[in-house]
Amino acid sequence: MLPVAHTVFAARGLLDVVLPRYDLGTVRDCRLLQHNQNDTYRVCADHGWFILKVYQAQASYTPRGAHIAYEVDLLRYLHGRGVAVAVPIDARDGRCTIRLEAPEGDRLAVLFSDAPGGPVPASEWDDAFSRGFGAVVGSMHAAAADFRRRSAAPLRLDQAHLLRQPLRLARPFFAHRPDDWAYIRTLAQRLERRLDALARRGLSPGICHGDLVGRTNVHRGPSGVLTLYDFECCGPGWRAYDIGVFRWALAQLVSPARAKQLVAAFLDAYQERCPLTPADLEAITTFVAVRHFWFMGLRTGNAQHWGQGEVDDPALDELVAFWRAWEPSLAEPG
Repeated sequence: MLPVAHTVFAARGLLDVVLPRYDLGTVRDCRLLQHNQNDTYRVCADHGWFILKVYQAQASYTPRGAHIAYEVDLLRYLHGRGVAVAVPIDARDGRCTIRLEAPEGDRLAVLFSDAPGGPVPASEWDDAFSRGFGAVVGSMHAAAADFRRRSAAPLRLDQAHLLRQPLRLARPFFAHRPDDWAYIRTLAQRLERRLDALARRGLSPGICHGDLVGRTNVHRGPSGVLTLYDFECCGPGWRAYDIGVFRWALAQLVSPARAKQLVAAFLDAYQERCPLTPADLEAITTFVAVRHFWFMGLRTGNAQHWGQGEVDDPALDELVAFWRAWEPSLAEPG
């Protein structure tokens, strides 16, 4: 057998072999939703709708087994504190993770409650959505401040993860672009110095979701309630990073004036639940550029799964163009 980078399990096999291990009543349907870093399937059963996530055997960004356990523990804690999140569900034997054999190595599967409703299209990102999003993120950050585990988090959203690891993963793809590589390395060093300075001035540490882009990982239910899901990038970091991720998404979807208005609405509701320091507010634009490094690492680290279209010259052009366009927004810490 030739080596396999990433298996996609047939939904029929999961329906026949994996889902009967849960107390869901009759399972009527299981369909692949998407193949991304992990594979997600939507499940219809007597007891409702669910999401089955099958994690990669090996991932460029997150240590698998220990990090999945951290994600599960955090979600259960947040749910217990009243935060609207998708909840992990135990199998009949009391286990939350099910191990599946695959040619590339064992993979873990976790079943989650389905977040009600669906994603909010960018065309519907108004002040009300931004306020609601800010409210649920602020509640999540405030509740997570008291989250404790016996073992330390296996993944930290720090400079090593957000800047240095992406540089290591991306370096081979920029070998034929020395000028761009020199620019990227210099910018990463500048961002590291800036984060160090902001940390000294009161940058707030906290547990982050890690991928709150707004167009995914949050659903709006029929009553308007927003539910967070997909915490696979979570970990201790700086709260302003999560806000920077949202601002990063806005920079690619709406005009600068509209983005400023939506961020203001987000922050207004967020700070009613989780106040920010002046350093936190100043750091948001810095974290937009930092997030783009993470995004570069995501694409280069998964090139063997997603294809060379993620790392060809047009893709690298887009990466560098974003930083060059955003760089004037970076204000030096005072």
